[in-house]
Amino acid sequence: MNKARKGFTLIELLVSAGLLSIVSLVSVSIITSLLSSSVKSQMAVDIEQASSFVFLKMESDIKKAYSAEVSGGDTLILLQGSPTDPVTVTYRLGTGNAGLGCVYTRRGLTGPEVKLTDDSVVNGKPTISAVSVEPTSSSLSTLEDTEGRTVAVSIQLTFIKPDVANASLFKAETTLDSTVVLRGSY
Repeated sequence: MNKARKGFTLIELLVSAGLLSIVSLVSVSIITSLLSSSVKSQMAVDIEQASSFVFLKMESDIKKAYSAEVSGGDTLILLQGSPTDPVTVTYRLGTGNAGLGCVYTRRGLTGPEVKLTDDSVVNGKPTISAVSVEPTSSSLSTLEDTEGRTVAVSIQLTFIKPDVANASLFKAETTLDSTVVLRGSY
């Protein structure tokens, strides 16, 4: 009696191994694409949130100011309140990727510098949520009327996502440009 052998032939094993490898490669490719798009999306969200926050804060302070001066192209000095009891608001672009800082001074008392961008560094690398203002492609300037009075401030800030671990393949950057009129100059 001839008993039929049970098992797989070599051809069947090769075909199943080939199909398994194709399915694995497709799965890895899909997962890699999903992770890549997730990182890109998160970077875009980080830059959008940081730039919106900074611009709204600066616009609000400029609209409250009755005087503005730009010093050195990287420092904006605003006078708010009343001329007899002014509040000085100073915005300073950092050097390198040091971000954007803001200092409030009233009656000779200077508060601490408040960082408006997250330029935190851990172990020599920026944090995942880090967003900085690129000072070399950013500018601050004032606009004057025919009598030489400052009436508006022009802001151009380029926000960048520093080279972060696991995201170094992508470059995220946005430039916002606005002109804001000072209080009482219209």
